[in-house]
Amino acid sequence: MKLFGKLFICFLIVSILFVGLTTFLFTRMENIRTNGEAIYEVGVEPSIDLIELGTRIENTRVHMVSSVLYQNSEAVVSAKGNLELINETILKLEQDAQTENMQNALAQFNDAFEAFEGQITQNIAYVEAKRWADATSGIQNIRPYFEKLQQTFQQVKEVHTADMKVIADANADMANSTFITSVILAMLVLIVALTIAYFFSRSIVTRLQLVT
Repeated sequence: MKLFGKLFICFLIVSILFVGLTTFLFTRMENIRTNGEAIYEVGVEPSIDLIELGTRIENTRVHMVSSVLYQNSEAVVSAKGNLELINETILKLEQDAQTENMQNALAQFNDAFEAFEGQITQNIAYVEAKRWADATSGIQNIRPYFEKLQQTFQQVKEVHTADMKVIADANADMANSTFITSVILAMLVLIVALTIAYFFSRSIVTRLQLVT
């Protein structure tokens, strides 16, 4: 084979190995980027929603207690607004849920919230009608529904944490495997390139010695 042919084949082999390594790295980095977006969508945004949800549930209970304790019917306006925002947040969480465990946890939470909301709505009617005795009894009746709601809310948070951990672990595993594979492939490319360079240089030197 002529010298040009050998040079071309050597360059082609090294180029193919380099392109393969580069393609692998780009593909894995894209997967890591996608997982990073998933962590934000599945983890960060729902975390913010869950914090707001917990705060609004507690505020709703506080507003109802305050309205009865101080016989202030204006406090129930904030409670009504909280109920609407809670329903919107639950709907958003259900739409964003990407695992079956989260969907099931949200379904149980939604059932508990509907029961809690029914009791709150009934008590709001008592307060607006200034039926303070009924409203006081209603506050006592709300307690077990609130406790059930808090229990299911805790389950939602635990499932959310578990889902985030699965994605984070998968991303970490992919990053580690990418690093190890990249090092191996880079060493392979280097070894092949050095081997080709050695034999090719030896061939040239041998020919030059013959010419000399």
